[in-house]
Order: sequence, then structure tokens, then C-alpha cells
Amino acid sequence: MQPVYLSIQQKATGERIRELLKKNGYTVKDIQKFMGFENPQAIYK
Repeated sequence: MQPVYLSIQQKATGERIRELLKKNGYTVKDIQKFMGFENPQAIYK
């Protein structure tokens, strides 16, 4: 069996995250806490 490599479409993913943040009233800080990142820069990238 050969390995499967997934690729993330960064631009589309970023746009979708922004859309969901706005729709649900979340902030980048909320997502940062939920995902356990030390700084919000990981969310922006």
C-alpha cells in the first residue's frame, strides 16, 4: 500500500476559517485557546 499525501489549500482554508469566525462570533483568541496554540500567529498562517 502506498502512502496518501494530503495537501491543504491554504487560501481556501483561510477564507473558510474567516467566514466561520464571523458567522459564529468567535475570535482568533477563542480558536487559539481551543486548539492549544501558544500564540495566535498559528491561526493567521
